[in-house]
Amino acid sequence: FGELLPDSTYALGTRRNGLIVIDKQGRIIQSINKKQGLQDESIWAVCRDRFSGSLWLAQNNGISCVEISSPFSIFNDKSGIHGQLYNVVKQFNRIYAAGSLGVYSKQWIHNETTDFRNNLFSPLENLQMQAWHFYQDSTSLLVATNRGIFEISENNTVTNIGFTGRTWFFLPLRDRPGYILVNTSEGLIILKK
Repeated sequence: FGELLPDSTYALGTRRNGLIVIDKQGRIIQSINKKQGLQDESIWAVCRDRFSGSLWLAQNNGISCVEISSPFSIFNDKSGIHGQLYNVVKQFNRIYAAGSLGVYSKQWIHNETTDFRNNLFSPLENLQMQAWHFYQDSTSLLVATNRGIFEISENNTVTNIGFTGRTWFFLPLRDRPGYILVNTSEGLIILKK
């Protein structure tokens, strides 16, 4: 069962893989299944709401409404992120999220044939601790955590930069390029980058 969408793509219900959206060439551009919040993987009918553009799906366990045309995406425990989130950045062609249970990352994949929402977040090894804030520049990514300041490299290697006290926030000093004010449990410190 399927539905032609206004952008000339097709929304197709499957029996085992939820909803897929394909382009005119048959390439999958979006996949929505139980991991993304559907009740189950079986779809028996697809109906587009003519007022909102949402898709109504008849499933084994009830009816689901998918806001297919929404400009928003939600990343939560179904996306691989757990706990509360405090900060998010894009660096090294990845998205990083800092939160109550650590730092998570996922590859930033966004092109006309791949939906970046289908790619799950993974926790970074050695950063499974409360993480508050990121500092980024063109070559580095720092994270403030309850166990100090860590640098995350382009290949996701994690290194403590020498300070092991609790840290919360980075503030680059505009009038002093290369210097960062850091809010820590020991007071304010100045970090030379």
